[in-house]
Amino acid sequence: MGKSKKINELDRVSTGFISPSDSYKAMMDDMIARDENGTLKTYDWEGIKAQYRRC
Repeated sequence: MGKSKKINELDRVSTGFISPSDSYKAMMDDMIARDENGTLKTYDWEGIKAQYRRC
């Protein structure tokens, strides 16, 4: 792969980190709305470990 192709590939990949996808934005908007409405369900780490203890 030539140098310019490597730079173009790096540029293409880095763009994904700069701009989140529309589906990610929609998911985050939904989570923010549920948090503001008090309907977002969260789990604490100790509860997860107690339920799924494998260590």
